[in-house]
Amino acid sequence: MDDAQLLQSYVETGSSEAFTALTSKHVNFVYGAALRLVRDRHVAEEVTQAVFIVLARKAATLRHEAVLSSWLLSTTRYAALGQMKINARRKRHERRAAEMAKTEWTEDAERSWPQYEGELDGALASLRETDRKAILLRFYEHKSFDEIAAVLGTAEEAARKRVSRAVEKLRGYFRVNGAADGRTISSTMITYYLYHKLALTAPPTLGNAVATVALQPTMASATVDQMASQITHHLAVVQAKWVATSLAAAVVLCVAGGAAVFNALGQNHPPTPTGAQPRDVQNR
Repeated sequence: MDDAQLLQSYVETGSSEAFTALTSKHVNFVYGAALRLVRDRHVAEEVTQAVFIVLARKAATLRHEAVLSSWLLSTTRYAALGQMKINARRKRHERRAAEMAKTEWTEDAERSWPQYEGELDGALASLRETDRKAILLRFYEHKSFDEIAAVLGTAEEAARKRVSRAVEKLRGYFRVNGAADGRTISSTMITYYLYHKLALTAPPTLGNAVATVALQPTMASATVDQMASQITHHLAVVQAKWVATSLAAAVVLCVAGGAAVFNALGQNHPPTPTGAQPRDVQNR
């Protein structure tokens, strides 16, 4: 069977044999294209796996593709270049972190961390949502400013300024709620904490345990199940309040707009003075 027939069989019957045949037919082609770009066998294997995952997901829309190899090549290139960008960003972050680790104030930052540790999440929660998103995109997800701008729907320079201002807001929060000795925390130290303290290494088995109970909630403990129910209820209440607030704001705007229109119409048509008669009556 050709590519179209194999895809058709996979889409209509879920035939694993058909998809395996497609994989066997094109895996060397995809792997070769990935390896030429990333120059790393492990990364090329990951790119190849990702491309075929996407193929399986989009099989229904690709079953009429005349030249599947063309789609595979362009998708592989996109995936490989994206992975190269991520790896380059990670290396920059690691290099920056290594350089920061060499500075004298790093030791002071680590010594001071217990004074600020309990306030980090409160500081992040004090930010407006857009500022908090910018901070997390920059320091947790290690996004570049142009990527942050794309997510927030703004210009790159605006994203850069938003991150800078948000760091200063965190500094202000720590100035009030941070060190007991009254020391002022620097923006550089806050940046260090954001880079190094937002995520901590979890127990090795936690990832699998989380995935298991998330997909099979009946396996969760009573405490976890109750906690999840409370969170779900809280989110529903927050959503309901947001909807109610939005509706109230819309009503206020409608009322204010109606009043403005009414006043404008009244100014354009002043009332007839008391006792005055129409012009045609006075002329009789």
